[in-house]
Amino acid sequence: MALPGKKVLPDEPGSGTAAARPGDLVLLHYEGALAGDGSLFDSTRGGQMYLDGGKGALRPVAIRLGGAPVPGVCEGLQRGVEGMVVGGRRTFLVPAALGFGGSTVRGPYGIVPGGSTLRYEVELLRLSRQGPDALMTGIAQCGAGAVNERTAGCADIKPAEFV
Repeated sequence: MALPGKKVLPDEPGSGTAAARPGDLVLLHYEGALAGDGSLFDSTRGGQMYLDGGKGALRPVAIRLGGAPVPGVCEGLQRGVEGMVVGGRRTFLVPAALGFGGSTVRGPYGIVPGGSTLRYEVELLRLSRQGPDALMTGIAQCGAGAVNERTAGCADIKPAEFV
């Protein structure tokens, strides 16, 4: 879906039949980097060291497209997922106005200077129009963070849609 100010590069098609739309719950992996120099500031794929020295965990994120703001998930990331199908991959640029605006933001892996254009690489793992229980079927131990961090099953998520 082309949106003003957001460039979408060619997609890798997925196997799903339902295109993600506002109101859908989605489970996805993403990597966010500065478009200018490629510096990674956020990732759900783990393997990197957090700014605080901790080891990043492989843990996808669940969001409701077009829903309430999610800390660290900018509007441009949510809008960039619209139109994707399960199993698909998409790379797109997000201008500052749909990213973090003029504010400097600290991501888990790096700093995002105010006014930055962002580059996201996204893989849509699951889509649900039936609610969070359906979305997390078989992977309930993959989620949460901080003290309650759980990563069991995060590496073995099977693509699925619940429409």
